Amino acid sequence: MKNAILKVLKIITISIMLISLCSCANNNEPSTTENNDVSLEFNTISDLKDKRIGILAGSIYDQSAKKRLSEEDFSYFNSVSDLVSAMQSNKIDAFVADENIVRELVKDNNDLGYIDETVAEIDAAIMFGKSSENEKLLSEFNEFITKSNENGLTAELKEKRENYDENTTILDYESFENKNGSIKVSVFAESIPYSFILNGKVVGYEIELIANFCQEKGYAVEYIVSNTDSIVASVATGKTNMSVGGLNITEERKKSVNFSLPTTITKQFFVVRKVNTSSTAFLSKISDSFQRTFIKENRWKMFLEGILTTMSITILSLVLGTILGFIAYTTARRNFNGLFAKIVNFIIWLIHGMPMVVLL
Repeated sequence: MKNAILKVLKIITISIMLISLCSCANNNEPSTTENNDVSLEFNTISDLKDKRIGILAGSIYDQSAKKRLSEEDFSYFNSVSDLVSAMQSNKIDAFVADENIVRELVKDNNDLGYIDETVAEIDAAIMFGKSSENEKLLSEFNEFITKSNENGLTAELKEKRENYDENTTILDYESFENKNGSIKVSVFAESIPYSFILNGKVVGYEIELIANFCQEKGYAVEYIVSNTDSIVASVATGKTNMSVGGLNITEERKKSVNFSLPTTITKQFFVVRKVNTSSTAFLSKISDSFQRTFIKENRWKMFLEGILTTMSITILSLVLGTILGFIAYTTARRNFNGLFAKIVNFIIWLIHGMPMVVLL
């Protein structure tokens, strides 16, 4: 039995090593459509006519897409990860996203590319509620942005946003003291590099911009992760003071919220699938999936924790179940003529007569 377990562990270890090596080799290849073995499923926006288009719910991507395509085949999803899953499972043919999000998606998913035609180019800013308190906050924040543009802080944060990793130093906004009040910020946490999750903490260009503002003005700050379909409502109803996530400025949104000075200009592109005609396409897809599932952001640690927890529960169940069963059986044998003994004997008879396949 012990030798069999060791053999299984060796096979699993070797398999993981082989897949990791394939992943490394695959990551060394340039992720572009210039590779003769790789092309895009659709090369122009006009190719997407009458195709299935995915839209992030609560975003303005549908407005941008409607200007270029019919809206008859639009499907709405609650997150970028849902859009990627829908694309990879062939539920949609393309979806719209900001250029920075597209860049990260293409880098992390070797089976995705983008059509090099701009869908729209729109200013992005931070949302504020329309109460008198939030309008005062907006005035202070606009002054801060103007000053930061002059002293180089915004340029520094924009340069920093392109290179976020596990070792990037960010302001410890969780320790800010409540000297002049507390600010609640709703965050769309899939908007790389404006606002996203890294090592379990909200980070990004706009996150740090607000953190610097709060540090200077003496505000405590609380970031609350939200979906795009609720992020506008949370500010408009006063549940939060601000909303961030590379949010585009539109006339429709201005009816219910205020916007700060633009923090950036965003371009939007259509993400589409790549068609890999090489003989290693299948292996490449497996290795890419392995990277996303286990390697990225040290997700293998979560799987390991889950395995250890499951093993602990299983062992405790076996031990406690054996002890409980022994106590129940010995108690029944001492009271052989009692009702409890009859119940135990019935259970033993039932299990003895039950096929092993049914028990398994």
